[in-house]
Amino acid sequence: MKFKFKRFGNPPDDTTENEVRICGLKFEDLTGQKASVNRLEPWKGRVVRVSTPQGGAIYRLLRGHGQLSIPAGICWMGPRTRSQLDVHENSEVEINRVNQFFGRFRYYNSHLDDTVRFSFRIGVWGLLVGILSIALSLLSIFKS
Repeated sequence: MKFKFKRFGNPPDDTTENEVRICGLKFEDLTGQKASVNRLEPWKGRVVRVSTPQGGAIYRLLRGHGQLSIPAGICWMGPRTRSQLDVHENSEVEINRVNQFFGRFRYYNSHLDDTVRFSFRIGVWGLLVGILSIALSLLSIFKS
């Protein structure tokens, strides 16, 4: 779905830099869930790919917001997200749903917060080393 970025006065208090806000109705069209249900089950269908015509793309969490505060076809992003995508007032962005397993992998692997990104990568490497260790242990048991 294509959206235009518009700058609003003050973002909602609970908005973080790692998310993109859109109208609640468009959220339902994109994810198939109501925005209020998504608050109860935030792990379902929230990671999206945000891309620009210039070719930049990032992964962010998608959150719906009331129709009165954000009109349909408009999205809100934080300043760091805008600078990463080189988005300015009235720039067009495209928001697409992605496979949630790989989308979450890409989201945490390229997270804005260094500690989250580092912890995720250490965890993945630890998992791979653990699997390799178990495989070598099983191989040595069956060889002897």
